[in-house]
Amino acid sequence: MSETHEGIDLNKLKERELLILVYKKVENLEETSKEQTGKQIQTDIQMAILKTKIQMSSAIIGFVTGLFSSVVVIVIAEIIKK
Repeated sequence: MSETHEGIDLNKLKERELLILVYKKVENLEETSKEQTGKQIQTDIQMAILKTKIQMSSAIIGFVTGLFSSVVVIVIAEIIKK
């Protein structure tokens, strides 16, 4: 039983041919790795932007909530004084 790769009988290949085949596979892996690295960088940037937007929204909501609660406390204090 001989090993085959993409229709090629690997047992019949010479050392030079095997090295060329391995070199091509390594090139393909490097290319794929570069593509994945680029995609990962894009994802990291998108996540940083999203995180910043969430933090800004949280800060605004916190400020508005604090302002609202202060106004409510002042109104209640004024009602109690009367």
